[in-house]
Amino acid sequence: MTSGLKATLADALGIAVGDVVAFTGGGGKTSAILCLTEELRRSGVSVLATTTTLVGERFTSTLPTLTVDADHDRKDLLTKLESHLRREGATLLVRPVAKSKYSGPPVEFLREITSCAMADVTLIEADGARQRPLKAPADHEPVIPAFTTIVVPMAGLDALGQSVSAPAVHRPELLLAISGESTVGPGVVADVLASPEGGMKGIPKGARVRPLLNKARSVDHADALATVDSLDAKLPACVDRIILAEILESVFTVFHRDRC
Repeated sequence: MTSGLKATLADALGIAVGDVVAFTGGGGKTSAILCLTEELRRSGVSVLATTTTLVGERFTSTLPTLTVDADHDRKDLLTKLESHLRREGATLLVRPVAKSKYSGPPVEFLREITSCAMADVTLIEADGARQRPLKAPADHEPVIPAFTTIVVPMAGLDALGQSVSAPAVHRPELLLAISGESTVGPGVVADVLASPEGGMKGIPKGARVRPLLNKARSVDHADALATVDSLDAKLPACVDRIILAEILESVFTVFHRDRC
């Protein structure tokens, strides 16, 4: 592999105008979307952020938010969304479902929104991990729209050295079925992200996959690199890169895979 630093997460992920980017796994999906929204908006690229699962108030208290009811008239909503995006440069589109919890629009309506190209880039939180760094998905997870162009399976390296249980792992019984190890090591993280029952689950046809290992500075650098190497050995050849990141410090290293 060859590696190099990138100035922004958008560059590290190779995001361009027209992309629909879905984030799965654990270890910082919300942080990634907030970081990208700020980067892209600062560069003049408009952003629609939403979810196909549930998100909390960290999103709604940080991003310009358009909150709608489930039975909102679609034509009226498209008009309001277009106006909100033009004014703010970024819009979080959600609907309240419980106290401090929000869902996104139905996937078929999200397809309609993206086909209108109101926003330059769409960012979707497509999985839930209960703020844990590592997870394996249940049968109904993740919820990645078929029109997604980039999928970002994520893991937090702060799980390394911890047992395969809470608070490091969400759905530990499913993760054990994938890896069979009781302690999270580089190989376990790689097993989960590279598995068709883990990070490679539900990838739409034609979508690019860009795995992201976050919280790189929470562990010894050698352990972080060992995780990258293990992941490189297990990912399908169609995956062209691995990103090692410390999102909250805006540090992004891209490892381009020789197998591609």
